[in-house]
Amino acid sequence: MDAPLQETVSDSGLTLLQENADSQRAFRRFPINLTVNISLCGDKPFTRSPASAKSSLAAKSPATLANASVSGFCFSSLEEFSQDTLILVEVELNRQIHRVPALVRRCAARKKLGRTFYECGVQYVKSDATFLFLPLMAHYLRQQASEF
Repeated sequence: MDAPLQETVSDSGLTLLQENADSQRAFRRFPINLTVNISLCGDKPFTRSPASAKSSLAAKSPATLANASVSGFCFSSLEEFSQDTLILVEVELNRQIHRVPALVRRCAARKKLGRTFYECGVQYVKSDATFLFLPLMAHYLRQQASEF
């Protein structure tokens, strides 16, 4: 886990996942609704929201993936994560749990029905786990895209 994943995933099947040339994003984002667990991977703590002030830093924080691409994803959480925090995302695909490191690129407070939640955008980090996970996520996203 040394750096955010910058390399383009080379797979001709990913052309469906690539964004239009006029977009600032390299890959399309697809709406997704997956429950995941987030935990800290580094020594930089995430900011505690009042709702979670009593919970342990070592605990996993439940979150919901809102959209995903093959370069990263966006999730909603009751926890506020600081920018550049290294996290470990636990996601279940194909009945297997995958633990994928990611770097928080942004985190913004949102309100819905009087409750505050945090919307975080993250980028995958290079690791063996990431390289095993990406083809599975790409396949999952291709399936999602075919349903549109």
